[in-house]
Amino acid sequence: MKEHIADDVDYKVLVFCTTAIVTRLVTDLLGELNLNVREIHSRKPQSYRTRVSDEFRKSKGLILVTSDVSARGVDYPDVTLVVQVGLPADRE
Repeated sequence: MKEHIADDVDYKVLVFCTTAIVTRLVTDLLGELNLNVREIHSRKPQSYRTRVSDEFRKSKGLILVTSDVSARGVDYPDVTLVVQVGLPADRE
C-alpha cells in the first residue's frame, strides 16, 4: 500500500475488514503511520458514515477502511486500490 501511495498522489484506497473491531484496529495502525485515513463501520452513527462516504467520493489522497457496511450497493469512483484484510464471512 505504501508503494501504491508513493507512486500516485491522487490515490484512493479502499480497505475492507471483516468486523467493526478489525476496522478500528486497521484505522488506528494506519493513523500511527501518519496516513490520511477514515473509517466506516456499524458502530458509527449513520450521519457519520454518510459524511465520511461523501468525503471519500470527492477526495483524493485518502484511505477508507470499512467493514461490510460498504460491501454492497455503494459506488466509490476512481478507487485506485482495493485491499481485503481477512476473509469475509461468506462468499458473496
